[in-house]
Amino acid sequence: MKKKEMSLFQIFLSALKLSSITFGGGFVMIGMMERKFVQETEILRSEEMMDIAAIAQSAPGAVAVNAWILLGYRLAGLPGSLIATLGAVLPPLFIIGVLSLIYQQFITSPVVATIMKGLQIGVAAIIVDLVLTLIQAIAGDSRPIDFLLAFAALIALLQFNVPIYMIILIYAALGLWRKK
Repeated sequence: MKKKEMSLFQIFLSALKLSSITFGGGFVMIGMMERKFVQETEILRSEEMMDIAAIAQSAPGAVAVNAWILLGYRLAGLPGSLIATLGAVLPPLFIIGVLSLIYQQFITSPVVATIMKGLQIGVAAIIVDLVLTLIQAIAGDSRPIDFLLAFAALIALLQFNVPIYMIILIYAALGLWRKK
């Protein structure tokens, strides 16, 4: 099967559109990107999108911007990365600029508060869908011990307040050990 391609303009428009309609942060953006580039256009494989999501989360900075940098680079190299980043940051910059002008009226509006509560429900649904999609993709390559290790990491983090960097280092060492 021949790999589909996108022009720089199509990459820019995709980033601009998704960034304009996505509310809720990087995880929601990654879910929307997965739908567009894996399910709808089939430009990426699910594994590629999971790699982009993992790297975007672990890199410093905003997850959504990191994801667009990586996706743009994957689709069209450095120019794709730059144009995707531009498309991704323009809508929030515009919205924040407008909101800063009317901030006082905006923040005290009961209508805005109601809309925000409704959006929280939508954001939660998109994040749950993303998590389920990732679990299904991971489950195909995983063994039961992998799920036990993930659960142990969650317990260590939440119950025993083990620093996340310690968990990452321990699990990186386990991964290297298992590869041998």
